Amino acid sequence: VSQSRYRPTAKSFNSPFTVTASQNATADMNFKEFRFTKTGIAPTSCTDGTSSSGPIQIDEQANVTLRVIACDHANNFTASAATETYTFNNARPTVALSSPNDTYTKNPIQVTATFSADVSGFEMSDIVVTKDSAVVSNTISNFQSTNNKVYTFTITPASDGVITVEIPESVAQDSTGNLNQAASPITRTFDMTAPTLTALSFTPTSPSSNPKPKLNSIVTGK
Repeated sequence: VSQSRYRPTAKSFNSPFTVTASQNATADMNFKEFRFTKTGIAPTSCTDGTSSSGPIQIDEQANVTLRVIACDHANNFTASAATETYTFNNARPTVALSSPNDTYTKNPIQVTATFSADVSGFEMSDIVVTKDSAVVSNTISNFQSTNNKVYTFTITPASDGVITVEIPESVAQDSTGNLNQAASPITRTFDMTAPTLTALSFTPTSPSSNPKPKLNSIVTGK
């Protein structure tokens, strides 16, 4: 049995697809039809399961174990069924953003994006950075990943402000083709400007700005 559409190597799916059955190179000239089941229990005769003379449609929203036998007009059939298991997966990957930087920081902002599954297609240009609600560019560097789930990058703002990092939905997909959900944004206040000190003022305390010292003494003895 060979899958004619949708990621045959992964054998996972999130939408209907078809599977095409074919005979060996030395085909039976008296071939009649294929019989198949999707329950994992193989057909044991040429009356078991469902007949097919063309592609087999898979549209269940569940895992499917497909077993197929070939039958001829004399009701001879293959001794062992061809078997494939397909995994249904329509869960959209999530992505979480984190940063070791404090809420207020003067250093470049280190960010980690962690997806719930291996994804492909995620690129630096997919990341949205805003400063004080306005989109800014040319602030991202060191975009890299050690695997297909965890990505790291650095945000270096050009000026002070409230920096928000976002990853929109549908910019990456898992092996089944499910597109990611949007990440919850993270925010850091970037402040590399030191405060200024302009003057000192002296305010006297009441009742006197220069109180006289007092001596308290204790006399003991006879």
